[in-house]
Amino acid sequence: MFRFRLYWTFTKKAFLRSAVYRFDVWSRLGSNLIFLLMWGSIWTALYAGREEAGGVSFESMLTYIVVSQFLTGVNGAGTPLWEIQEKVRTGDISLELMRPFDVPLRYLFADFGSVAFYILTALLPLYTVMFIFMDLTLPSGWETWALFIVSAL
Repeated sequence: MFRFRLYWTFTKKAFLRSAVYRFDVWSRLGSNLIFLLMWGSIWTALYAGREEAGGVSFESMLTYIVVSQFLTGVNGAGTPLWEIQEKVRTGDISLELMRPFDVPLRYLFADFGSVAFYILTALLPLYTVMFIFMDLTLPSGWETWALFIVSAL
């Protein structure tokens, strides 16, 4: 039987643990800005004097940069692999395996909390401002949105 309440506790604890490290939030926000500026500068130089390249407009390329950096940030916000490796190396994983819960589900739900905190504090504010103030191309059809969501998962 799936004990949702137990795993929800892991999600809340990971969210609160992430909230303790405020410098991490600022450093991730800063690194996001640096990468966005870097990729934006590269593609601005490549599109210099052109309206489109290979059938892709500059606005579409900017949208691609913003969305791909957002997804990269979400992907990198979970439990670092070294944390699990260290538990295996030290033998602490045996204590995890003896506890009355499924260890992979525990890490999955803890990742949900870490990722949720990172999205709410570092990604969402930055990318909301970018979509408001930049001329980014958004898909107009619901089919494109559905395919994007499926492919992002």
